[in-house]
Amino acid sequence: MLHKINKIKYLDDYRLELFFDNNKSGEVDLNKYLWGEVFEQLKANCNKESVKKRSKEIIQER
Repeated sequence: MLHKINKIKYLDDYRLELFFDNNKSGEVDLNKYLWGEVFEQLKANCNKESVKKRSKEIIQER
């Protein structure tokens, strides 16, 4: 069963804490997945404010 993400908390660099609809949470480090030229712009713009803004948009879209 796939659970929905209710909240995303920016931790630092490319680490996020995800909160799920089953009241569980977990951390994910995206740094190892963001390699290569295609991700350079994303990495350059990854900061606390951009993560907060986009995570609210994603959660509201569901």
